Amino acid sequence: METIRGKALPALPADLATLAAETVEAFERLGPDPHGSTYGFFDGHGWNMAFDHGERRLNGIYDFADSGIGPLHREFIYSNFISPDLTARIVETYEELTGRALDRRRIAVLTGVHRLSELAELVDDPEHAPTMLRSVETWAATVARAT
Repeated sequence: METIRGKALPALPADLATLAAETVEAFERLGPDPHGSTYGFFDGHGWNMAFDHGERRLNGIYDFADSGIGPLHREFIYSNFISPDLTARIVETYEELTGRALDRRRIAVLTGVHRLSELAELVDDPEHAPTMLRSVETWAATVARAT
């Protein structure tokens, strides 16, 4: 979290920096995942999915390099990179199929920390920093719409 505080937060406009700092604090207060660990894909963003856009169908997923054992809620953050609505539908379907309730706030906090960590990693890279900043802005707009 110190890297996020030291590199990402100073790169953000004041309004985003406030939300980001609150998100880091919320992350630090999170306890262990209430559903424990699971084997997960942990990389389910659009670049690792083969879509048939005409049929509006997911044909498959690939790149399992990030898969492994991890906290269950982490599995649900990457689809936010495609669409928060997609994540909401995935979460609802998961809950219906498993009978387990997921913590949407936890998912939002994990998503924010992930985006902030990407920004912290690439903030000094002139080619990638603007993209990472836009990703944080997009996440922040999603959080604002949800509250």
